[in-house]
Amino acid sequence: MKKNVFLSMAIASTMLVACSNDEIVDVNTGSAISFRTLIDNATRANQETTASLSTFKVTAIKDAGTEFATTVTKSGSEWNTAQTYYWPNYALKFYAYANGPASGKGTVSITKDAKTITDFTPAGNVTEHKDLLVAYNTGTKETYNNAPVPLTFKHALSQIEVKAKNEKAASVKVEIIGVKLVNMATKATLTFPESVLSDSKLPISNWSNQADQNIPAKAYYSNGTKAVTLTSEFQSVMFGENNFMIIPQQITPWNAKKNDPDAEINKQGAYLAVLCRISNISDAGETLIYPAPTADDNKDGKYAYSAVAIDNKTVAQWEPGKKYVYNLTFCSDGGGAGKVDPNPENPGGGTDTDETPGTGGEDILGGAIKFTVTVDDWETVEVPMNM
Repeated sequence: MKKNVFLSMAIASTMLVACSNDEIVDVNTGSAISFRTLIDNATRANQETTASLSTFKVTAIKDAGTEFATTVTKSGSEWNTAQTYYWPNYALKFYAYANGPASGKGTVSITKDAKTITDFTPAGNVTEHKDLLVAYNTGTKETYNNAPVPLTFKHALSQIEVKAKNEKAASVKVEIIGVKLVNMATKATLTFPESVLSDSKLPISNWSNQADQNIPAKAYYSNGTKAVTLTSEFQSVMFGENNFMIIPQQITPWNAKKNDPDAEINKQGAYLAVLCRISNISDAGETLIYPAPTADDNKDGKYAYSAVAIDNKTVAQWEPGKKYVYNLTFCSDGGGAGKVDPNPENPGGGTDTDETPGTGGEDILGGAIKFTVTVDDWETVEVPMNM
């Protein structure tokens, strides 16, 4: 019987086109250059919408070089540039972005020769993840002298949400207080689009030089302050309003096997892990089975990671502008509770984590306990008695 967590995946794809109910915000018209923005609707706190976007940066490029670079901010129903720029007698190309890299997390360079964000590096903690947006358009005085330049922003990152359920909730208790994504690329270079992408998403080919794979300390993580007890229905285990916003990339899954008979379990390859406690439930009460108590440590209040490889058969790559929902099912028919994390450290700290829960790659649960029953036949004993 398979004993690893059964992992299924539902994919919600946002194609990032202008919806009919998008808010369109205009600045003053006339000979001054102005903009309007369009972004697809979203539901999570760190997903930008046309309504939520409050500022972006834009650079105007001419054939000879940079025309201007400025910050655009929203005030009420208007978008205002830092100062007024007027249309020249030649065409301009506009490259815009919002939620760009924080200090030390990448470098933006927009010139006539190259338009990139190099070494873009999302933070590890999901609470710091931002919805990186990019936009492109071109225009002339003849086209937009009396109208704002439309900028349709594209979501440049991939979004990931993790949900979980327990199909044996009556007999097994699963408590989760954290989740992490391990060993995927955490740094890459984004090239700005050079065409208007009104009706399509940003191609994954605009991302290159994916790097810093297989560094568990750089895992993306979310830790809660209160554990979620799984039920028979899927529920989010993101512990807040944010989902992971990560670099689009090809997926190389963790193989959870030894490289050779005498080697330790392979620690490389992408996997998902949840920080959990698992207990059997009976008439006698709850009995903790993971992390497993020892003679010296009853593991009271401790959690440990349960890992499952991120399969690349259904989805071979994470693409920009797509949301991937990973649905974890504990204790399903043919399933169990995953494998011991080969890199069991908690990158976020805080929670009391057992960092030596067992051998990485081992099944956390054995097979379900079952019985065969035989009842002996009655033996007849004849007892003579005189009256």
